[in-house]
Amino acid sequence: MRNLAVIMFALAIILGTLTVLVARNVVNNQRTAPVAVATENEQEMTTLVVAAVKLQFGDEITAEKLKVVPWPSDESVRPPGSFESIAEVIGDQRRVAIRSMNINDPVSQEKLSGFGYRATLSQIVPPDMRAVAIRINEITGVGGFVLPGDRVDVVHTHQRENETELKSTLILRDIRVLAIDQIADETTQGAMVANGATLEVTQEQAQKLTLASKLGSLDLVLRPMRLEEPVIDERSSPIKVVDLISDNSKSAKPEEKEKPKRVYRPIKRSVSAPKPDPTAKMKITRGTQTTTTTVTKDTVLAGGNLGDLSSQMGSQVGQVGQVTGSLIGNPQ
Repeated sequence: MRNLAVIMFALAIILGTLTVLVARNVVNNQRTAPVAVATENEQEMTTLVVAAVKLQFGDEITAEKLKVVPWPSDESVRPPGSFESIAEVIGDQRRVAIRSMNINDPVSQEKLSGFGYRATLSQIVPPDMRAVAIRINEITGVGGFVLPGDRVDVVHTHQRENETELKSTLILRDIRVLAIDQIADETTQGAMVANGATLEVTQEQAQKLTLASKLGSLDLVLRPMRLEEPVIDERSSPIKVVDLISDNSKSAKPEEKEKPKRVYRPIKRSVSAPKPDPTAKMKITRGTQTTTTTVTKDTVLAGGNLGDLSSQMGSQVGQVGQVTGSLIGNPQ
């Protein structure tokens, strides 16, 4: 019994020792693993020129407004057109910002003018695009809330020579606003009532805008900010005055149906023909005397009475002969 207790005690000591050794190895591996990972992921570093202060459109670029920060040398994570030293940005001639930059924003070639150039709109327009200005006011410019950098649609309202009513047509869609009046700074805040807007369009779109401004009025329609999913545009067909009337009537009474119109047709009445007169008049001349006798048509047409009629006529003819003979035999 005593030997069994000694054996169990020895086994417990051995198992405890093994447990401590295994736990120590696990802890040591966890401590050394991050060091190994950091060594494997270590990258070569270089420098990147960023803005030390907030820069706006037209601000002159000086060394005091720039700073250099460490940046990975991997080209896949480096901003295109960026600089590694301030000396590459600052030259012997004046250089200004043509894009707004916040603090710590990378300074790139597309945000700076050429050496010796001033901040002009022509440096903002891409090579395949054009800038064209249109006249606006506080109404057509969405109450002054259209600012540089926004995107708009252009609606043209006009009336053709052979038409009698106005028509509204969406002629341009998703157009970038370059400037409002003489302000091209995209960091402009608040509403701004202006007389003109400069839009970034293609050559063909510039021709459309120029022609449309001569034929009617132009209005800007402010689009929402860029989203991850594209905005689905709704109906864009031309709108006429008759469409406004029909839309209002449908929205006011959606369940009311048009009642069928009553058609009144004249009632045709049959007119009975006048009944023929059943009698006929016959003139009989006796010498110098003429008498009129009424004869019934039914009597004349009936076969049974034709003999009586003939006898009557024969007697009358005989009387006429006697009168004629007496006048000839006894002349006065």
